[in-house]
Amino acid sequence: MQQHSGQHLITAIFDREFKYNTKSWWLGTESSYIDLEAKDVTREQLERVESICNQLIVDCTPVKVDVYEPDDPALKSDVTRATRGLPEDVSGPLRVVTIAGIESNMCCGTHVRNLGQLQSVKLLSVEKAKGKCLVHFLVGGRVLRKLSECYDREVQLNTLLNGGPSSHIDLAKKLQSTVRATQRIAKKLTTELATTEAEKLNQQRDSGSAPKFVSLHRSDGQDSDFINTFLRMVKLPDCFIFLTNADTDGSGKGQLVLQGRPDDVAKLGPEICTLLEGKGNGKGTRYNAKVNKLKNLPQCEKLVQEYFSSCDGGATAAVVEK
Repeated sequence: MQQHSGQHLITAIFDREFKYNTKSWWLGTESSYIDLEAKDVTREQLERVESICNQLIVDCTPVKVDVYEPDDPALKSDVTRATRGLPEDVSGPLRVVTIAGIESNMCCGTHVRNLGQLQSVKLLSVEKAKGKCLVHFLVGGRVLRKLSECYDREVQLNTLLNGGPSSHIDLAKKLQSTVRATQRIAKKLTTELATTEAEKLNQQRDSGSAPKFVSLHRSDGQDSDFINTFLRMVKLPDCFIFLTNADTDGSGKGQLVLQGRPDDVAKLGPEICTLLEGKGNGKGTRYNAKVNKLKNLPQCEKLVQEYFSSCDGGATAAVVEK
């Protein structure tokens, strides 16, 4: 009843104050909305409608329900003009809900007896999408529940941010700034590490001892910076490169990248992907996949080792970093 009567009230005030017609409405289990015939609703307009609604609630404005027969002369009066446009062949009683001094509307739903029973109205936000202008709102008990949820969240933030509500925004901005600075440093270090690892392999190539395959695995998150930098810097065109990175939560999920000669990639890519319970594809010299079971990496390395041992008659070289 609170949400339904609240919708009638909000709709009527938007119409009275700004001539915004309500095209449709929806009463949800958590919050509700009305779809206004407007391009936008400003914060000032929201505040004005909310203020008027709550004052009418404080005034305990009466709400009454009248039932009329279709031929009742009262239906011709201004009070019940809400029935205008009613088809002539309508039969049976007509139910009209009136908020005193605000509006009269045909409605078959349940309503409060006066607006004081609504307790309060809170207009939350305006959502614009695909020709719609939705005003989300709460009424009555839902306003109190929302306040309780916000207060509980505020108490938790006091502990997490080590500061009171008045400083939450500043503390959150400071935290964001720190995170961004840390991310920049981590990105720089990741790039330097990938470059160093690639240069080690390039030096082996220059000394005539380039490996047949490289197996390199990291467990510091699914950041592609290391892999991309490493593959860009390494200069081993005939080397099979087997790279993975894993989530830090120990779930075994991560990213797989293979690079090498097309025949090697075509043969080993699907088999490694299957062992790691992943889904991916490859073409030419590259194979990429999202994988879910990185604990099977030892089996994959054994597979690669055996493959190149059979191809090269037992002569192979491998560099493995974890």
